Amino acid sequence: MSLRLASGTIALLVLATLTAARSASAASDQTEPKYQIAMAVVGEDRWFAIRYDVETGKTWRMVEDKWQAMPDPAPLPTGHYEVHVLPLKNDWGGLRLETQSGRAWQARESAWVEISVPKDAAAPTPK
Repeated sequence: MSLRLASGTIALLVLATLTAARSASAASDQTEPKYQIAMAVVGEDRWFAIRYDVETGKTWRMVEDKWQAMPDPAPLPTGHYEVHVLPLKNDWGGLRLETQSGRAWQARESAWVEISVPKDAAAPTPK
């Protein structure tokens, strides 16, 4: 009887180990999507959406049934970008953040304007 219990315990340990290894492998195989969409409801009957490339930061806003590129004041460095669309009373607001450097942009009239950072608040430069 104790042999049967020991065999069952070993089988459970092996199964748990294989399951954990399979889960870890699946997690490492998953990559972040190249594109994301940020959207918000504006007013009572409208919504607004921005499609963006996570690596390049390039953005497009939804205009009727097509994506329209949002201009940038200067070329963007490759990085890791997040875009947030914020609902306002009768409009929308947008923020784009490059998560590695901390650089940020605000959407103004469907174009991006970089938000300046005071020198004393800037992130330290990697050595």
